[in-house]
Amino acid sequence: MANAWRLSLYPPPATAPRTLRPAALVWTNAPKLVDAFDRGVPIVARGGRYLAFPTPYNAAGGRRGASVRGGLRVTPAQMQAARGEAFVLRSSNPSVRLWCLRVRAASGIGRRARRLRLFVGPNAEILTGRRRGQQRRAREVLAQGFVPMFFLLRQVSLRKRLDVAAVRRRAPGILARALAAELGRRA
Repeated sequence: MANAWRLSLYPPPATAPRTLRPAALVWTNAPKLVDAFDRGVPIVARGGRYLAFPTPYNAAGGRRGASVRGGLRVTPAQMQAARGEAFVLRSSNPSVRLWCLRVRAASGIGRRARRLRLFVGPNAEILTGRRRGQQRRAREVLAQGFVPMFFLLRQVSLRKRLDVAAVRRRAPGILARALAAELGRRA
């Protein structure tokens, strides 16, 4: 959100002589986004469908943040293409559903295998860690037979995080104090 705001000063500070009548223009490149966080509005899926939010399993190698490091996530389009392997589970909360993929293959199973590798969908690998807890979780997922890839929600409510009107009301006082301090310092 901080990068959505822009500031222009007139005259430009480095090119023109100093003046007692400067001007500033503050604007945003994302007015709809700022308005949504200013009012705290709900985001609703179009056409009565769902909003899809990826789970921590939905990353290359099943690691949180792996997509940031260059891994690939399974997309909703790939989930729709895997109709035979993808299905939706209802949870105890009626507004939340899980979009899951069946575990397609497992390798490294056996006594001597150090690492259990699980594959879902076309070629996505999940839970590949070598730690004992990760391997236990991988065996639980294998026994379960599916992996939740997306949370499905009909709507999400944004909290009011900005108060643009309050900043607009306080700005003249802040500017007057800063100008008085600058003039007092130069006198």
